[in-house]
Amino acid sequence: MIIYILLLHLIADFIFQNRWMAENKSKNIFALSLHVLVYGVVFVVLLMPFFNFSDILIFVCVNIGLHWATDFTTSRITSYFWNKKQIYNFFLTIGVGQYIHQACLISTLHFLGA
Repeated sequence: MIIYILLLHLIADFIFQNRWMAENKSKNIFALSLHVLVYGVVFVVLLMPFFNFSDILIFVCVNIGLHWATDFTTSRITSYFWNKKQIYNFFLTIGVGQYIHQACLISTLHFLGA
């Protein structure tokens, strides 16, 4: 199940995040919130065949809150590093953000009864 959840994260966080969301979430709360809403919808749809809807809803609501807070912070940090041309720190921050997302997802799997 962990592998599937991490695959869903990849799909929801990268494939379904368009360029406008990615470029604007550091300075536009609507762009960030839309990204996180789409992220949550992808999870709901792709978890439906396997879990009870109420369990999915709890899992997704917790994780979209955690995802929003993580991206709110890391997108501002990455924007700073990008503008300062500190490319190593830019990518390091992206990596740390992804680690936080993955840790949150794995830590909340119990909400799915998994």
